[in-house]
Amino acid sequence: MAAPPNILEALRQQKVLEKVLVPPFLATLLETFKVDDITPLPPAAEQNGHTTLAVERELSGSSLNLVVPLPQRAFSIIYEGPAADPTGFVVAISLNEGPAKPVFDITARRGRSRTDACDPPAVG
Repeated sequence: MAAPPNILEALRQQKVLEKVLVPPFLATLLETFKVDDITPLPPAAEQNGHTTLAVERELSGSSLNLVVPLPQRAFSIIYEGPAADPTGFVVAISLNEGPAKPVFDITARRGRSRTDACDPPAVG
């Protein structure tokens, strides 16, 4: 299977979006992270890869293609629940040098979804 064009499509390919309601603003954000490369889904439901922030939109008949001048960033998608039938996910993106840290966590709970914001990093 070819690499998905963005992180939202990676989640769609794993069918997790069939079980979890993702708010429109979050779907748009996930769609702006272009997937440069991604590992196949192993038995331990986690995928790792590299992403570039890119916006590709159709606006009033014109194309908007914007690639932010940042280097590739590492990302991880950790699926919750059985690997064959995930019920939620965590997306972690490295926004600076170092390991990827969770940006948000979405888990299906009795037919609804929950979105948790990541704790801000300690300063000082």
